[in-house]
Amino acid sequence: MAFDYITIKNLVEEFRSEILGTQVKESLQTEEHSLLLRFDEGHHLTICCSPHLPAIFLSPPPVSSPNHRLWQSNYLTGSVVQNIEQMGTDRIIHFQLEKQSRVGTAKRALLIVELIGRNSNIILVDKDNGLIIDTLRRVTHQMNRFRQILPKVAYLPPPPQTRLNPQTGSLTEFKEMICSHPDHTVVHALVGTIVGMSMLTAREVAFRSGVDWEEKSISLNREKLLELWENIRSLYRQSSGEKAFILFDEKKSPVDFCIFNPSWVLAEQKLQVSSLNKAVEYFWSQRSQAQRRNQLRLSISTRLSKTLVSCRNKLEQLKRELAEAENAESLRTKGELLMASIGQIEKGQTEVKLSDFYDPQGQEVSIVLDPKLSPIENARQYFRRYRKLRKGKTITAERLAQERKRAEELEDYCKQAETLTDYADLLGLKDELAQKGYLKIEIPSKKRDKERKKENITPR
Repeated sequence: MAFDYITIKNLVEEFRSEILGTQVKESLQTEEHSLLLRFDEGHHLTICCSPHLPAIFLSPPPVSSPNHRLWQSNYLTGSVVQNIEQMGTDRIIHFQLEKQSRVGTAKRALLIVELIGRNSNIILVDKDNGLIIDTLRRVTHQMNRFRQILPKVAYLPPPPQTRLNPQTGSLTEFKEMICSHPDHTVVHALVGTIVGMSMLTAREVAFRSGVDWEEKSISLNREKLLELWENIRSLYRQSSGEKAFILFDEKKSPVDFCIFNPSWVLAEQKLQVSSLNKAVEYFWSQRSQAQRRNQLRLSISTRLSKTLVSCRNKLEQLKRELAEAENAESLRTKGELLMASIGQIEKGQTEVKLSDFYDPQGQEVSIVLDPKLSPIENARQYFRRYRKLRKGKTITAERLAQERKRAEELEDYCKQAETLTDYADLLGLKDELAQKGYLKIEIPSKKRDKERKKENITPR
């Protein structure tokens, strides 16, 4: 995802033209890692600091949800956006906010958006004392010894990057730094050399310079290095203007976005849109939907697989019980043989061989005995087992049929979970499974805590 220096720079320009000087009407935490700011002129700013899908863009009005809750409204609601700036070449945006109280005093705050991959975060800082007011992702000392992100702790920016800034650096520095990656391809060497450069931008630089992506950086001559440097500086000065592009894979799923037209990408695998903000909004909405869909599918499939394994184990057990019930007549026969031969058996024997008078050929039958029991007690034990199995045979057969039907149903549900592509359909499947008892109904934590408190109440 191309949230690199160029993308951030152009997004900040778009934000300034739309929300600079406007007032925040509402600040909502829509998800664990997502914040929504509503402004007085109808704009909505969505900020997501998810480690898997960070993003920021102006969005259409969202659908209200009971899960949305106010976030730091004392500082944000009613504040005016005084300035929006990108911090150097970092993937960090500062929103300077000021809120006037009724008595004329001002609350000044910084809403800091760090779009730095898996460490992305949204942090609200008191501008007067530099202390963190709140953050969506808290970082403790155990998680990071050098940079804690917690309320009432002084805000420290991420450590500065040591890569080259093409706006202030020189060609000589560029040559030295890119040649320090001799074993890397040109694209990887560019990413490791230039500050805020993504793989997509590096490929575009190489393509414009006529350099093969897989070429080793050590093989670059003076002319190629000069061409690369000029194209880097040109791209870093470029503005998105009235266009941006969304890139797709062979399955028509969005994979990236950019402000330039990547001519090396096939026409059917890219779409031009009117602004960078629209490209980010479309990309994030599609990817977040796919992410939620995949997470839900994985959750359902995992639970179904466990239930199906348990069902199959139970089937095998019932099959063994039914097979044993089918042989119940042999137990009755052994009991009768023992009763007919009481005089030939002594207590303490572990086995006896008797002629089977039900067999026309009179073959001997080996009968296992409990040495602690008398011959009569051993015979009675065989009769008891016979009656139990005969009585349970019908029930076992019924349970086996039910379990087979249940296994077939579970297999069908597993196929549905794999093939359904719509999120709403997966939610419907989840509800159906919960009603049938295959999935547990999730109780919200607050409701669960209340129920526990009720259970712990004792009369005075």
